[in-house]
Amino acid sequence: MAVQQLLRHDSSDSAQNNQTIENWDVVVVGSGSAGLSAAVHAAEVAPSARILVLEKAATVGGNSAKASSGMNALDDGTDEKDMRAFVDDVKRSGGGLSDEGLVDVLVRESGMAVDFLKKIGVPFSSHLVQLGGHSEARTHTVTTGAVGWTIVSQLKAAVEALENVHIRTQSSVEKLIVLDGEESSESSPMVRGCLYKTQDGTRVVAYATHGVILATGGFGHNFQWLSKYVTMRPITTTNGNFSTGDGIVLGEQVGAKVRYVDQVQIHPTSFIDPLAPEAETKVLAPEKLRGLGGILVSQQGTRFVNELDTRDKVAQAILSLPGKSAYLILDKHIEEKVGSAMKFYKGKKLIQECPGGLSELEKILGMPQNNLVKTVTDLNAIASTQESMDLPCIWRPKIHKFNVHGDFLFAKITPSVHYTMGGLAIDTSARVLDSSNKPIKHLYAAGEVTGGVHGRNRLGGNSLLECIVFGSIAGRAAVSSTLS
Repeated sequence: MAVQQLLRHDSSDSAQNNQTIENWDVVVVGSGSAGLSAAVHAAEVAPSARILVLEKAATVGGNSAKASSGMNALDDGTDEKDMRAFVDDVKRSGGGLSDEGLVDVLVRESGMAVDFLKKIGVPFSSHLVQLGGHSEARTHTVTTGAVGWTIVSQLKAAVEALENVHIRTQSSVEKLIVLDGEESSESSPMVRGCLYKTQDGTRVVAYATHGVILATGGFGHNFQWLSKYVTMRPITTTNGNFSTGDGIVLGEQVGAKVRYVDQVQIHPTSFIDPLAPEAETKVLAPEKLRGLGGILVSQQGTRFVNELDTRDKVAQAILSLPGKSAYLILDKHIEEKVGSAMKFYKGKKLIQECPGGLSELEKILGMPQNNLVKTVTDLNAIASTQESMDLPCIWRPKIHKFNVHGDFLFAKITPSVHYTMGGLAIDTSARVLDSSNKPIKHLYAAGEVTGGVHGRNRLGGNSLLECIVFGSIAGRAAVSSTLS
């Protein structure tokens, strides 16, 4: 059979002797928010379905656990005008490459996504944040910790409460099992499971009777791939070392269509750690810090960009500065709104305090005298009059007003690779498509492993939303196949 030939191709005799076989209804590859969302929704629709979640890392969560700004969503019952505004924001940021069908699903299902997360215990704040590129505030966040970690923790708890879902960490999928047209009643290939390797080297054939869901994330830590598409040097990243594009490779091996892999997002603000300024992997300085009123200034103490423009434009503005870096300036009022996550940033000295007002901060940062004071004074004038004057445009409807003599916080930041917009092509049912845009039977995908939702540039807050929305669609679709 084609399946046996495929397994023999990459398996040595010793591996064959150490090979076991398992039978499942659905196998989910990846345990970030997309994979866990898929598992929860699949189990709810089909309580009798046996579902396996495979994760190559030692812990679940992936890059979802590192997300720190929030998740965009409209309330259920939102009128068509607000939905269209959200859709238009996504498409504008995508620069003409966004798949309109996927964008429409993303927006229309956003209310379901936030309601689902509230139901499983995510304590979203009632205060919405406006992130860059958004025409209005629609980002839900938490103040009890990092939003990504909070969401992943609640998803994990929800999965662990389900008797028919099993998570296995340190289990790397090596290939998908496929029956070609000659081995099935189908005219095109059909995915029937995967081959994975456990920590002790055991190879396991996991048959998935009705579907495999790829939720493996992007390739933001695959420097070999990134060097082909990113001109920024040196290349730094906010991604974990597990982000190597595994799911894209698995899909390609069975004929999946891949699109837009050359579209890599450079996030404008990652922290430059004063203890390790040359570190290759950096901690993200969340867009929420700017959405709450933080400003960006150059070494000269002047603003140079609309802090809430799209990420690609803000990043390019910073990369054009000497040293390819800037300073993020905050105050105590912003710190209070950020919540407990600020303790982490301050504990790592990524964000530092200056209690002596802006004049003292100018001295600490080596800025020309009174430049920063004038920058903030001019900004305060806009906050009072709501007139733009000659300063870079600000989109947010209400500008934060600073006390020039108050206590400030600051961080040195630089752009880093943050997200890869390209990946496997899917339809609105999360089915993976082949080169002819036909679904590959029993193969689904959700999250950053896919390409098409965000186009050229992703809006902040849309990654978690994409994972929850399309993860839930993939999970339901897979078990609906099981039930039928």
